[in-house]
Amino acid sequence: MPIPPPPPSVLVRNAGTDVGSRRAINLLAGTGLSRTVTDDPTNNEVEITLALTSAANGCRVSHDANQSISDNSLTALSFNTEQYDTNAFHDTATNNSRLTVPTGLGGRYLIVGTVEWAANADANERFAGIRLNASSFLTSSSQPAINSASVTTKQVVVAIYELAAGDYVELIVRQQSGGALNALANATAAPTLALHWLAPAEDGSSSDYQQTVTVAKAGGDYTTIQAAITAIIDAAETKRYLVLVYPGKYTEQVTMKDWVDVRGIDRQSVQIEYGATTGAIIMDDNCALENLTIENSSTEGHWGIVATNKSGVHIRSVNECLANRHGVLAG
Repeated sequence: MPIPPPPPSVLVRNAGTDVGSRRAINLLAGTGLSRTVTDDPTNNEVEITLALTSAANGCRVSHDANQSISDNSLTALSFNTEQYDTNAFHDTATNNSRLTVPTGLGGRYLIVGTVEWAANADANERFAGIRLNASSFLTSSSQPAINSASVTTKQVVVAIYELAAGDYVELIVRQQSGGALNALANATAAPTLALHWLAPAEDGSSSDYQQTVTVAKAGGDYTTIQAAITAIIDAAETKRYLVLVYPGKYTEQVTMKDWVDVRGIDRQSVQIEYGATTGAIIMDDNCALENLTIENSSTEGHWGIVATNKSGVHIRSVNECLANRHGVLAG
């Protein structure tokens, strides 16, 4: 029986420049982008339509009553009214000071907060800041109050930051008038907190994951990578996890898990260091290690990454410090 010829190849071009020739083209999902593919046999064409879907994702919240703020005390403002909320970023009753990034919507966000202080005859500090995960401030404003019994003091704080699913932001305020002072409710102008999706994260952390957990020296879900991986007990092909690691040096041996990927926010500033004869990173089936730096500090020349007898393993954009050891052991 004769062997049938292979299917014809397709020349792929990007803006007129040849990219390659393939027998099949696979269009991958992307955050904030929908795709429609239609076969048009009459004209011998395949029509591909791309459209933005995530550009409008976000919310803006406010409060309909004055909030009394104690003297010299950092306080998270509450928000009981939603101007809009496209994807359940906010809850008006539970933790209503927070705007939380939903699953699948990690990426780069614009965050804006406003507060208007009641008029008071003092020129002491008025503070407002956007705080991430009850830990670090993304931006803040500290200024003297307008010293007037009839003129209010207004503040606006703005940040653009990459947020992962589960991250939350709050508008934190403080005043030093010498007594309690109101943060005024002024129709829809103040206090407000808004969060708007702008683009996918630089490392693509917002796509193709059903669950995301974060690791950070402070403010993450976990403080070690291994603790995050160990806590995941329901990962599967249909429920792939991303462990997103924020900057820092993590001195630990990491044993990967099926259907769990580990990705650094920044390849240079996320470092895993461990002196182990069995390797600093032990890979499993169907997992990926991406965008970080690995060093096995053992002086005996051992491997940084061990991936023997494993399938579905992906290692991308990983720096390896090669002193005193080898790189990847696979086979």
